[in-house]
Amino acid sequence: MYPRLFPSTTDPVYTYTCLAAFLGSLGIYEVLSPWFSRRVTSCYERLPRAQQVEWNNKITATINDVLCTAFTMYALLFDDKLRHDDLRSDSHWCKLAGAIILGYFTADILEMFCRPKIKWDTAMFLHHLAAAVMAYVSLFWYNFAQFYGNIMIMMEASSPFLNIRNLLLLAGWSKSSRPYTFVSASFVITFFLFRVAIIPPFW
Repeated sequence: MYPRLFPSTTDPVYTYTCLAAFLGSLGIYEVLSPWFSRRVTSCYERLPRAQQVEWNNKITATINDVLCTAFTMYALLFDDKLRHDDLRSDSHWCKLAGAIILGYFTADILEMFCRPKIKWDTAMFLHHLAAAVMAYVSLFWYNFAQFYGNIMIMMEASSPFLNIRNLLLLAGWSKSSRPYTFVSASFVITFFLFRVAIIPPFW
């Protein structure tokens, strides 16, 4: 028997994906990000503990955002069922992205409770909780409106650039530097494409 997080009719692969995303997010946050960051930049070690926590959080969020964006983009472009039925479609790739998001949100909420003085953010907690419940109910419990859920997840395509911009500031780059300017421009472009330009054709 496998651990059941979703209704009995749900493929167990999504349970495993959710658990893997949860454990993977914790592993990146607690182990991989600090280990890797210390080896690629000397500024990480000089950051105050609170900013190191923020740094690790941005790294973890960026990896999850990239994975989810890739899956939802693939679903939108190549999953015929998703495009042909807005309300009753059943997309494997959209559900994979949803399972990853559920795992990541759960891990991030756990980190908030483990480090309340450094990491607690009531607005972010409520955002994670509401998004996780909505994804769980629409994608796995009622299997309803996956097309629109896919669009909402895909909107996170701009988030990695926002995270990288924050990392550059933590690393000491100025707002007038070329890397910061390039990343900021990329953020504006992806924000417009994935959060504004998609409204007329898809909503």
